[in-house]
Order: sequence, then C-alpha cells, then structure tokens
Amino acid sequence: MVLKDLMVEIKSSKIRREKVITMLYADKKLRNGIKKIVRIDQNSKSHFDEIFNYTLVQFLKNVMEKEDLVIRENIYSYLFGIARNLHLMKLRKEKRQPQELSEKDHQKQADDITIDLKIMNSEKKELIIKVLTLMGDQCKNILMYWSSDYRMKEIAELLGYKNESSVRKKKFDCMKKLSHYMESHPVTAQMLQE
Repeated sequence: MVLKDLMVEIKSSKIRREKVITMLYADKKLRNGIKKIVRIDQNSKSHFDEIFNYTLVQFLKNVMEKEDLVIRENIYSYLFGIARNLHLMKLRKEKRQPQELSEKDHQKQADDITIDLKIMNSEKKELIIKVLTLMGDQCKNILMYWSSDYRMKEIAELLGYKNESSVRKKKFDCMKKLSHYMESHPVTAQMLQE
C-alpha cells in the first residue's frame, strides 16, 4: 500500500485504521528491521515488543494529530527512525549504554543502518551509495549515522572522534561537500528527489 493511502486509511475510520494496524503488525520487513535495531544491545523479547508497539502507536498518533505531516522517505525509514529513537530513549532512561561493539559488530551495525537504503528502489540506492562513496569513508559514515538519527556524541564514540564538536565540524564539511556536488550535478540531485 502506498504511504499516502495508508495515511488516508488511518484518518478515515476506526475500522480502516485497525486494518492498517493489523497489516503493519504482520509486516515481516518492519518486524525484522526493528529487531535489528533492538538486537544490537541483545535485549529481551519484551523490550522488542514494547519498542515495536510504541513505534506503531507513535506513528498513528503522528498521522492523526499532525495535519501537515509530511513523510519524505518511505514508511519503513520513518518507522525505523521512530523505533531507533524509542530504543535509545529507553536505554537512557534505564541509564544503560549500548553494548560495546567489536570491530566486526561495528561493521555489522553500519551495515544494518543501510537497511533503510535497501528498501529504496535499486536505482536510488546505487546512486546514493555512489555519491556517498565519492564523499569519502569518513563523510559516508558520519552522514549515514546522522541521517539515522544518531546523536553527535554517539557518532563520535562509534567512529573514534575526540568529541562531538569534532563530529559536528566534520559533518558540516561533509554537508558542504555534498551540497557542492549536488549543485554541480543537477541531474543526480533531481533523480534523488523523485
């Protein structure tokens, strides 16, 4: 179902809203994506269930309450972003830190972040990866983590920067570099906006 159709269904009636909830609840791609987000810290099934349910509740709440809600990415990217934020908020509330990752786990986590990219059509995915690769590994990693709603402090820890201000400066430089690239390649910019 198309995102706009989903939003219309949610707002139209209680019965249709329940059908959308049932459909999302049974969606294996959504469940597996959220499991990957939560599994990074190897939490219990109850933690997954809580994050999954709150993700759906927050999505419905946003659609119902925000008349001007615009979701620029696909529904999975939007829902994964909600889940990631809820998961990190829960860890902070419990005063737990995400588990330290080995180099192998760090690479797996970076690969999992690309789950949002895997959902996009293959042409856009290839184009985004190509453009980010042109920016260099540091820029690619920082921009991918940042676009996945990681905080600057978390990015600094994950990528080995001294502090969050170093990451913020590097992100600024990367965004400037990306902006210049897009200005000089308007066809690429147009393809990514479609």
